[in-house]
Amino acid sequence: MTIEVISRPAIRLARIIGEEGTLQWDWNGRRVLQHSAGQDGWTEHPDPAPVRGPGGEWVSENMYIEEMAGFVRAIEDREPWPLSLEDDLRLLRTLEALETASAEGRRPFG
Repeated sequence: MTIEVISRPAIRLARIIGEEGTLQWDWNGRRVLQHSAGQDGWTEHPDPAPVRGPGGEWVSENMYIEEMAGFVRAIEDREPWPLSLEDDLRLLRTLEALETASAEGRRPFG
């Protein structure tokens, strides 16, 4: 895993490579690209249109708006919680395993 924080302009890109294909998340391009094994080219999944803010500007952080809306729906018992404490704990343990493996110079899960 490489995290680079000094690019100008900012690059916000994540690529997950698996046995059956590749997913590429591109914040600046507002899309996810999918490539399946045996497929020619990429399938594009565009991000939904952003929300206009009170001043008319485009708000690009829909994920935070949706996170807050999901929280409200959950406390009003209209929807289940998007993530459980078990989900959060599993994520933290995964991040710790990645950090430990990196510090020890080894692969984290294999």
